[in-house]
Amino acid sequence: MNKYRKRAANQSVSLQTEYSNSHRSYFQSMHEHIEQKSDFYSTFADFFNFEFVDRISLKNSDPVAHLNIPTWDIQLLLKHISLLKEIKSDKKSVNNTLDTLELYYNNDQKNIRHVSEIDNMCMESPELDLLRKKDDENHYNKILSMKEIEHLHEWFDKDRDSDQCTKMRNLVKFWMYEKDVSTYKYSSEKIARTMSVLEDEIILDRLKGQINKDPGLLPLLHKKKHIFDALTRENENSKVTESSESYFRKSRASWPNLNPTPGFEGCDFHNYDKMRKISIYTSGDFRGFTVDEISDSAPTKEVDIATVDPNLHTKLTKYLAENPSFQSWKKFVSNEFIPGSALFFRPYVLQPSENTKPAFFATIDRKPTNCFDRNLITEQGINMTFYILTWSDENAEWYLGSQIKLETKNSTQRRRLILEKNQSVLATQLPGKKNIDANFFNTIYYGGAMKSVDLDDGKIFE
Repeated sequence: MNKYRKRAANQSVSLQTEYSNSHRSYFQSMHEHIEQKSDFYSTFADFFNFEFVDRISLKNSDPVAHLNIPTWDIQLLLKHISLLKEIKSDKKSVNNTLDTLELYYNNDQKNIRHVSEIDNMCMESPELDLLRKKDDENHYNKILSMKEIEHLHEWFDKDRDSDQCTKMRNLVKFWMYEKDVSTYKYSSEKIARTMSVLEDEIILDRLKGQINKDPGLLPLLHKKKHIFDALTRENENSKVTESSESYFRKSRASWPNLNPTPGFEGCDFHNYDKMRKISIYTSGDFRGFTVDEISDSAPTKEVDIATVDPNLHTKLTKYLAENPSFQSWKKFVSNEFIPGSALFFRPYVLQPSENTKPAFFATIDRKPTNCFDRNLITEQGINMTFYILTWSDENAEWYLGSQIKLETKNSTQRRRLILEKNQSVLATQLPGKKNIDANFFNTIYYGGAMKSVDLDDGKIFE
């Protein structure tokens, strides 16, 4: 067995140093070869053995401990580079390894310089415009690095037959881009914190300006500091709130995905928290369908693409207590339901039966607050409560009927739902024990007919 593949009991994968057993043994052997002018290649090849890359996955990369380069400190990295330069080999594998290590080192130094630049800038009381410019540059470069990571994932999935040196070099690039993303994230968060301090100063100046208009007010506030707590509570109860720019930039900095949550007007400060509006038909055969889905002359109205009805559960409890039926459901939707306050999940089957998994009506209990918002339930930051639907053979539609079936099933699923455009949801992500091998299409429900197959299946957000 390759002696450098063994992990010493005291060797930590996350805390490599030049004194770890494998590195210390390698350096000692290589220096002996240099002094004795003997062939060093077998020692080099044993240490820099890249066989592990043939079975590695970027989703769960686990290199051998001594080749986990991101855990090396700078002194260890430089020692390897210096040694490989000293031996001056004409072997291609040696020179390729040296090039790869220098590539990683240069990228690491670039990140160190960038962090230092941002730290120094934030310490010098910069103007808001400069902070905005630097943060926008960070965000742009972060997106580029994330795209490169995505490309490398695709490369490792497809190019299984590439040689080990190429795979190792691309693995190192993957580590580099991950480090880049981490650097840009840190820098943007630092800028957001600095911007928050400047915002506090601006607010304080504005507050002083208002208080100075009433000179007797400040002495009164000195002994009644609880007034500020009362003001805070009053503001919390108000529906009118304004997001700060620093909060926007902090949210964007920590966003781990390449694309923002859909359903908002944009992903800039002026529109990242504004839900997009859509037009739906309010009557006729296409009631509850969007104007984008079909062309009709029926009346329309504009609504938020998704909303929360805080009274919906109370309405449904009353509805379910009164012997629900297909007709009573249609009446409920027409008179009580707020369009966009629920999702409709249905299996991709033309004719539902007892053997197919049922459809679901899921109330939106929480919607995303901005395009950089998500939670542990869905990628889009939506919390839901599921209700089982009943199929009506007579009307060829689903409706909300008895919930006895759902109550006897496991309805506490904690899997994350990925609610993306044109993407289905796995049956195992939904309530119930009948998790047949089927996909479910999901749409935001606006009050239309609950058919088995609708227009534009799978579009939760346009």
